[in-house]
Amino acid sequence: RNDPTELDLGLKQDPSHALTLLAGAALAIDLETDGERVWEIGCARNGQAILLHDERGATRLESAMADLGERIRAAPLLVGHNVLSWDWPIVARYVGALPAPLIWDTLLVQYLLEPQAKSHALGGRHRADSDALATAQLFEQQLRRIPAPIARAVLAGEFADTAHLLDAIAHAMRGAVSFACEAPDFLAAADEPSVRLIIVPESRLRETDWVP
Repeated sequence: RNDPTELDLGLKQDPSHALTLLAGAALAIDLETDGERVWEIGCARNGQAILLHDERGATRLESAMADLGERIRAAPLLVGHNVLSWDWPIVARYVGALPAPLIWDTLLVQYLLEPQAKSHALGGRHRADSDALATAQLFEQQLRRIPAPIARAVLAGEFADTAHLLDAIAHAMRGAVSFACEAPDFLAAADEPSVRLIIVPESRLRETDWVP
């Protein structure tokens, strides 16, 4: 990250290497917390997970957060599931002097990749280390579905902030992902559904795009 020019030149020649490099260098984190009390902190990098804090053990939360802050500072990208609205605001309270990192929120990216999925939940075990590893694995899956120049740009330090990164991902997926689902069965079976009154249970309405 200190001298991205040489790295960028190499990655432009073979962008596929960027996926491997970024998957190994990114830091995935997970906090087990209710928003006030933090009872576990986990992180994962390059296929290895570690539990930095467990309130049932001998670790101190402040020391664990300081350790986490150093790890975040050393990584080119911070990864988490719903991290922007949940984990990072809590971490930021403890590492306030740390510049905001570039963040890849796997929940938001999953919405972009599979907008019509019934659930975008991580499906973890609610253990910070294993959930951090599951997040890292989901991140790698997402990387493989997104054009390699995104990963190259992250490694080259081209994104000014997280919003810039998310915009770039959304732009890259235009035309590659359909944001409209097929008409549900109850509409497809109706004659001239645009001019007929169709009565269905409220639960079935969520099969259509226009219901929140």
